Amino acid sequence: MAHDADEHCRTNDGPTHYFARFAPPGDDYALARYESQVHRFLDVLERRVQLSEWIGGPNYSIVDIANFPWIRPMKLFLGDQIEADYPHLTTWVSRIAGRSAVARADEAKAKLARVLTPPDKSDPDKVDLMLGRGAYGRP
Repeated sequence: MAHDADEHCRTNDGPTHYFARFAPPGDDYALARYESQVHRFLDVLERRVQLSEWIGGPNYSIVDIANFPWIRPMKLFLGDQIEADYPHLTTWVSRIAGRSAVARADEAKAKLARVLTPPDKSDPDKVDLMLGRGAYGRP
């Protein structure tokens, strides 16, 4: 049975992150394909939070909690235009970002960032290991 995009509450931005950050240059088709899917999903969420304060309805819920970490960094990948294209979703992100639990999570993330090596500064062999590619890929 085919599903309408409005039934889904999960972005497909994992591949977008991969092609934007880790894939070898030159696969513009894949990046454009996944970016278009992310925009399709963001369009659905924009319409949803235009009608209701929260994705799942009038109350903050697990749907908001689960989507927030994926939606919040979209500006990094899609640029400043995201705020103009998705004003209601931008407001939704700001509303959640202001919650005390998010502040605590951001503090924990900052502590980790001080001791972890970001992928773009990592040994390329270790990145291949993390992504299961190169010598670490399945035959």
